[in-house]
Amino acid sequence: MAGNLVSSSPRTGLAIRAATEADLEEITRVHVEGFTEEPQVHYCYPLRHQYPEDYWEWTKREYIDYLNQPEKYLVHVLVSPQAGG
Repeated sequence: MAGNLVSSSPRTGLAIRAATEADLEEITRVHVEGFTEEPQVHYCYPLRHQYPEDYWEWTKREYIDYLNQPEKYLVHVLVSPQAGG
């Protein structure tokens, strides 16, 4: 994690780092759960409720494309310490 660390807060224990392919499942989950009703999603994925597996897969592929073009896209994740750890 340290190699990709962008910023951290000793007070909160939160850190921001560059996303990797290991983060794809969580990135996809956040996108699917948080942005399903956005106008762009209505346009791009009109059948997302009927075919949620397809929506998940194509959203994940979209983020794979972002991660594979770091000169064009910036994808970061917020990392929080585990409870009790």
